[in-house]
Amino acid sequence: MNPIVRTIAACDRPAGGLFAIVLMTALSWPPATAADPGLGLVADNIATGRFTYITRLQIGSIDSEIESVREIRTDTVDDLPSLRVETTSMTGMGETVDLLQLDATNLYPLQRLITQGDGRLELDYSSERVTGLIQAAGQLINVDLTLAEPAYAGDAGLDTLLLGLPLREGLSGELQAIETDVDVYVQRFNFAVGPPERIETPAGSFDSWPVQIQAVDDPDYRQTVWLSKQLPRVFVQAEAPVPAEAGGGLLQTQLVAIERE
Repeated sequence: MNPIVRTIAACDRPAGGLFAIVLMTALSWPPATAADPGLGLVADNIATGRFTYITRLQIGSIDSEIESVREIRTDTVDDLPSLRVETTSMTGMGETVDLLQLDATNLYPLQRLITQGDGRLELDYSSERVTGLIQAAGQLINVDLTLAEPAYAGDAGLDTLLLGLPLREGLSGELQAIETDVDVYVQRFNFAVGPPERIETPAGSFDSWPVQIQAVDDPDYRQTVWLSKQLPRVFVQAEAPVPAEAGGGLLQTQLVAIERE
């Protein structure tokens, strides 16, 4: 769930994983079958279109905003049906474009490309390995990660997964996601769904399911996201605390506009 604005030049970024959690998002999905019987994913639950978000970062006297646009389209990768999730964001480091291709039958990742200035991250995924290249801060880093079992993509991929869950109060479980930062690694998350809440955003009011997400081995890596009850679902809002050692504060992302297909 973390960044859409995942800084490729992460070695130049302030410490603290939650600085990467800059945007949560609405996602789209074409009609299809459920992706994973263990999680009970329902592809039809996920909305399609173009979604605009504002992320606000408050740390002490610092109050900044980032606007991001996410477009979701059906596509193909090597003749396989895919979901194309492309997010463009403007930050102090320039424009970041994050393109993620997901398998349209099970939501597992196929390819990912992130560009930001001279930085570039390219990944290819299989059920057993993640391979690719990170170009950042004048360095080239080869990626070759062996997976003990298939894992979902982090960031936009994990957002997609949450929207596809059969959400209800009390639903909980554990997910594995492939995270990208200065390194590529697998992170385990616990999630739990609370009672529905009414959320007001610039894009309108939404009856929403709050989903609390916590990294299993990192107490500072946590956030709450709100997903619309109405189907197909959209990503409505997200909040994450900034750890005290990083200055303390709050990251909040809200939906500000929807253009559906």
